[in-house]
Amino acid sequence: MNDLIKKLEAAEVGSRELDFHTHYAHKGDLKFYRDYIKRWGKDASSKAASHWGIPHYTTSLDAALTLVPEGWEEWEVNLKSNGLCYAKISMENNVVYISEQAPTRALALCIAAIKARDDVS
Repeated sequence: MNDLIKKLEAAEVGSRELDFHTHYAHKGDLKFYRDYIKRWGKDASSKAASHWGIPHYTTSLDAALTLVPEGWEEWEVNLKSNGLCYAKISMENNVVYISEQAPTRALALCIAAIKARDDVS
């Protein structure tokens, strides 16, 4: 999970490759994912994401919202004065929250949601 978070934090824009890694880190069969990468290489992941209809997590707010774990019901996404986007998701009336910055709103929300998933598991 930490490798995925680092990739997302380093990204300037979303991509189908990041969508592929996000999908299989959180919703897919990890054995299949590892076997796929081993057989076809990391460069093939963007084609696979399109072929299998993997959601556009890193470029679509609607898709990124599907990553938010159950119970984390409040969210907000804003543009900060430094030009970065800010995403915050919270539960328990804002007592527990995670906030992240990234170049795009979808990336910021993906990072926050993935960190929240790590907290839940």
